[in-house]
Amino acid sequence: MGSFAAAAEEMDMSNAMCSKYVRGLEEELGARLLNRTTRQLNLTEVGSEYHRRVIDILTDIEDAEQNVSEMQQQPTGTLRILAPPSFG
Repeated sequence: MGSFAAAAEEMDMSNAMCSKYVRGLEEELGARLLNRTTRQLNLTEVGSEYHRRVIDILTDIEDAEQNVSEMQQQPTGTLRILAPPSFG
């Protein structure tokens, strides 16, 4: 988004919380994800790779959820019906 203000607005949270979450993630990973200046934020090389991998993972999760949803909507297996001979 280019800034914490824009990202915070998009996520419907305060700038401080957005900054805190990013700082916490960077501490947990032990890597700087963003280059911060007074005017903008840019991804570092590590941040760019991390973002790409996370997007891939989230896409895989969405695909898995869609697959499960589709499997639940389509009947599978053998359907057996018992009816008296006069029905046929």
